[in-house]
Amino acid sequence: MAVFPESVAKNRALLSNSQLKRLTKESGAPWPEILIKDYQGILKDAVETIAIVGEITDQSEANRIAIEILQLEVEDLQDAVIFLREDVDGLIDRVAEIEAKEIKVYTTSISYTAEPYQVILCTNTTPINITLNPTPSLNEIANIKRTNAEVNILGTIDGLTNWTLNVQRYSMQLIFNGTDWSEI
Repeated sequence: MAVFPESVAKNRALLSNSQLKRLTKESGAPWPEILIKDYQGILKDAVETIAIVGEITDQSEANRIAIEILQLEVEDLQDAVIFLREDVDGLIDRVAEIEAKEIKVYTTSISYTAEPYQVILCTNTTPINITLNPTPSLNEIANIKRTNAEVNILGTIDGLTNWTLNVQRYSMQLIFNGTDWSEI
């Protein structure tokens, strides 16, 4: 079935009764008046139908474009949700990490190797050694308090190896910077 452009169909439908009579007569098979009127009615209906189909096609294309835009927006929202989930998961992990870094108090009167996030109270009566955590994590904190006899701190603090707490009741708060310990 041939589909005519809308302008051609309108022009055919706009042919007058006399023009159709003349055209059919010239073709050698003249049409009766009733056939011409039916033909004109059918063409008029066809033109209106073509116009409606055109409008539906235009609306369909507009809807297709709107759907594509919405799909892109949905994908962007899905990406945002994934990003936020990762962000929240990261925050949850960080909170768990911080909670896990609860400071523990340990009292000793003998030499000892520090554990992560400890306050070490040294109650010794003779000199002892406190070895800093040999595998510290970044920003790990250690606190060492001398209450009585001398305390030697074994590890690198501010670029120097092995410090001595030689003042009674003195304490050191240390943080690991990724390379060595720093007094704060």
